[in-house]
Formats: sequence, structure tokens, C-alpha cells
Amino acid sequence: PPARPRRGSDVRILSHTAAVRDEINAGENKTYLPGYEVHANIEAHTSIEDACSPDVQIVLLVIPTQFLRRFLVTNLAKIPVGCPVVACAKGFEVGTAETPYEMMVGELPGKYHRHFAVLAGPSFAKEIMDGQPTNVVVA
Repeated sequence: PPARPRRGSDVRILSHTAAVRDEINAGENKTYLPGYEVHANIEAHTSIEDACSPDVQIVLLVIPTQFLRRFLVTNLAKIPVGCPVVACAKGFEVGTAETPYEMMVGELPGKYHRHFAVLAGPSFAKEIMDGQPTNVVVA
């Protein structure tokens, strides 16, 4: 399983659909990662308020680049301030050629900026779930 839940941390996921939320909470994400058990410390929500409750310690924005800007604008007031906000998507936005980091800087107010980070490198969910090594960098 992924490192955070293996170490006893509670992990909350914001799911974009109730169906995927229910799959994750039932123990297997059949839509996106069939055949792999979801760790018991992982809980999915469809409400950003629930996923980012007051005790959140880190926010990982694992959102496809083409949808990131809309998510940031729509949820600006709900993204917690004071904890790391990490862009995990790769690539460029069609139409602007902006990276996820550039979109974060452009859409989120300055009070967030000192907490920004970017995760980069080759990683694939199935390989991680299989316990295969991967190399990523957070900057």
C-alpha cells in the first residue's frame, strides 16, 4: 500500500463522483485501479470540506492538468492555508501552455505561495501498489 496509510496516517481522497467514492470506501477502486485493495486508512469523500477538514497536514492536487485551473477557482475558499499544497499533475494546460505550478501561482492568493511544491518524476499507480521502486522529486 502507499506509504502514508502504511505508516498509520489517515488519508482522505476527494473523489469527483459518488460512485468512485463508494468503491474506494468499499475497499477497491474498481473504476481506476481494479484488483488492488484500498488500505483501511484511506477514506474517500465527495465534499472538499470533508476531505480537507481542519486537521489536514498536506494537500496533494492529483488532478489532470486540464481540470486543475477550474478546480482551483471553484474551490479557492476551501483549500486550507498553512499546509503544503503539492501539484502532482504533469504536462501543460491546453490553450495557455501553463504548468500546474504556474496555474497554482496564478489562481491562488499569495498567502498560499510559500507552501507550494511540485511532485515530478515517473510514477504509475499500479507499480506503486505492487511495491515496485519509483523515483520522484518534490521541489
